[in-house]
Amino acid sequence: MSTHPSPFACPEPGCSQTYSNKSHLTRHLAKHQARTYPCPHCDTTFTRKDSLRKHIQLRHQDTELHRARAPAACVRCKGRKTRCDGAMPCSFCLQRGFRCKYEIRNAEKKGLPSGSLIPPNPSSDCGQWSRDVYHHVEVYFKHFHPTWPFLHKATFSPGRELPVLVQSVVMIGLWTSGEQHARDAAIEMYLKLRHSVKGQRAVWDISEAEGGYDGTPWPIGTYQGILLGVIFALMVNKHDRAHQIPNFNPEVLIALVKSCLKRGMFNHHKMLAQYDQPDPDPFTALYIWTGVEEAKRFALSLYQVWRIYRDDAMEGNDDEDLLPYSQLQFPMPTCDYMWDAESEADLVRRTKEECEKGNRPCEREKEWICDGPPCPYLFK
Repeated sequence: MSTHPSPFACPEPGCSQTYSNKSHLTRHLAKHQARTYPCPHCDTTFTRKDSLRKHIQLRHQDTELHRARAPAACVRCKGRKTRCDGAMPCSFCLQRGFRCKYEIRNAEKKGLPSGSLIPPNPSSDCGQWSRDVYHHVEVYFKHFHPTWPFLHKATFSPGRELPVLVQSVVMIGLWTSGEQHARDAAIEMYLKLRHSVKGQRAVWDISEAEGGYDGTPWPIGTYQGILLGVIFALMVNKHDRAHQIPNFNPEVLIALVKSCLKRGMFNHHKMLAQYDQPDPDPFTALYIWTGVEEAKRFALSLYQVWRIYRDDAMEGNDDEDLLPYSQLQFPMPTCDYMWDAESEADLVRRTKEECEKGNRPCEREKEWICDGPPCPYLFK
């Protein structure tokens, strides 16, 4: 049988890659031209900025904490004018069972949009509110994350995340605290988030864009923030009759789903291509796994929310069959035990534990969700 050469060959000197599809060649060329992101603490380099962020948080967390907080004491030590070791929690607070908090520096405040840090009540102190951002993030991961585990706890850092994502996490942390003034502030944040997402739709929505997806990095942080806003409204309206708030318009969720479909965010091969790293060492492979796992969990959460919206508010809508089960062309996420690892070393340890139990997640990577029996609720 004769073979025909692939019509699209890479023009880069020394590269012999060929492709039968021009879009595949375009994505490949981006790797030659892409900017690299070197780690400031070791010799590792990455082709994606978010992969570098995950690497720093997992492998150099202690270095980052020391560098970020060594010049400043926690709120309690500063008030007592005593030496603070800058840890989280610091030794003084840890030994005495105090809640340890740090003031957020100006550089970190710039990561949040104007108006996102809404005081719980008119007489509250805005500085105190800023110092509590990390606390609200902790509350989010304690109470909300177990039900919707699609953010990576070990690498989530408010000072480095996109404003829309931080605002959504803080908003949910406020609500799940259960305190009335905090819930009022959460609703105010939600209304601003809803307005912002709608007003900036041209920035994140590619559903009506001409042509195919060009292979640029996915704006997954923005999409995560929008999805959290949608979930927040569903949660509040279902469980609290005293606080009924307007849901996101179905058009916003439809645009989000269409944009994700256009980018290929429900396809495992596209997920792997997003986080591809040439000749990854074992450590780099961890960050590839983390990125792909985050993409799978986001896609699965979006599918579940779509089902809820479709069943409740989209009957008869032309787009009600936009996201069928057959679009889930990726394997189930790895177990939460591995996903919730606190550090790189902890992830390695937990992976070994799972292998010793006979659980080998990599062996299930070819078992796509869409090939199995339909399951109405894929998360808890």
